[in-house]
Amino acid sequence: MGEAHILNNTLSFGVDSRPLEVRGNIILSLSDDVDIQMRNEMEFTISLENVVVVASFLMKLSEMRLSSFPLRDMTNIHCWLSAIFAEGLSLVHHSISTKHTYFDINCIDCTSPFFDEMILSLYNDTSNAIDTIQENTDSLLDAGFVEAFVDYTVDNAVSKCPHRPEFNPTKLDEELLLTPEKSLGLLPAVSVEKPPYFTVIYSIIAGFAFVFGILCKGIVDCRNKKWRDSLSHNGQFHLKSQQEKEKHIIETLNENTTSLFMGACIPRRVRYGIPLALALNLALLLGAHSAVLSTINVDATLAGEQFAINNFMQFSFGETLRNASKVGGAEMVALLWIFAVVWPYTKVVLSLAMWVATPKRLSVMNRGRILLWIDAAAKLSVIDIATVIIGFALLLVFIGGPDESYVNDDMLYSLKAIVVPGPGFYCMLIAQRISRVSSKLFLEYHEEVIKNAAKTYLGKIRRRR
Repeated sequence: MGEAHILNNTLSFGVDSRPLEVRGNIILSLSDDVDIQMRNEMEFTISLENVVVVASFLMKLSEMRLSSFPLRDMTNIHCWLSAIFAEGLSLVHHSISTKHTYFDINCIDCTSPFFDEMILSLYNDTSNAIDTIQENTDSLLDAGFVEAFVDYTVDNAVSKCPHRPEFNPTKLDEELLLTPEKSLGLLPAVSVEKPPYFTVIYSIIAGFAFVFGILCKGIVDCRNKKWRDSLSHNGQFHLKSQQEKEKHIIETLNENTTSLFMGACIPRRVRYGIPLALALNLALLLGAHSAVLSTINVDATLAGEQFAINNFMQFSFGETLRNASKVGGAEMVALLWIFAVVWPYTKVVLSLAMWVATPKRLSVMNRGRILLWIDAAAKLSVIDIATVIIGFALLLVFIGGPDESYVNDDMLYSLKAIVVPGPGFYCMLIAQRISRVSSKLFLEYHEEVIKNAAKTYLGKIRRRR
């Protein structure tokens, strides 16, 4: 019963040994008004033989509208379209086939010596070209473009039919295509939802790390408590004596030491040089986060003509974070913000505080623990430097062909994308190096201050005796 509403359409051309030929000229020009001056004017011929296009539409007409159809509007296509029910016209089947396709191209005025050869090498197999055209056509039709266009045409036909009450004489017949602003509401909006996989994975990893840390600390505390409970009375007495001795040593160190900035055993140039180095490190971090990290230059060969595009793309830290957030990489942006922005500046400020803090405000033992954590984090930054260097070394993209060697001057097409480190990259490397060296110096001079204080304290005790 549905076949009664199917309108089958068949279009054939290029039959009876008379193929359809399409001829024309095309100009491909690429210029930057400086170095690149490429201009290729070509003549192309496309011959199609036995091409058959089939399209079947589901069409439902209103019997009442047809019975009241006036003869004066028999030649008005809009009146025939207005007789169709709303949403009563849709494409149900489509296909395209061809027996033979011939393609030829010749250069009329080409600056690239092998441009026609390159085009022919890309389309030497016309069957693949036809398959590609058919796949793209099917994708376009299946995307709803035709149905949206047909629905729009049918819906607006009533305003252009004279015998319909909705007729609008001011409606222009030339309004066939819509402006981009008017066409926004035709196709259904496709909402792209971000898959929750990454968020779930990041949450699981973070939760596991947090729980693992708590469990480790709880296990250590339980084992420590169990060990202390297992000690005899004599053992507990010696443990308490040792703890009181360590407490006395800490109090003695706090009383007989000063800040690292005022340490007498530290050379004067080092005491004043460390704050200056930290200030330089801060400036380099600001430069790394604000300047250009890298630039991509392109060296290309097209049909025997070589050209270069300098500064094809530029990357900076802030722009990278913005682009990552726009494409749904909120988790990655958060990680980069914490470990590449917040932590480096926090480390600089914390290192300066460790350098100038007195034992009255920060005990010697706590200062040592903090410096050890800073040094451990600085060692991990060396891995970041190595990763960045290897990444820059490997990021050299080469595309060439067909089946030619890298150094062949007659290569039909080739492309090299070369990453050139920018000022921000070198600022980041120098800042990481300063951070690593400064954390090592902090630990060395912290130990030197403790040794000097212990030596001074022992000297006082000997003099008293």
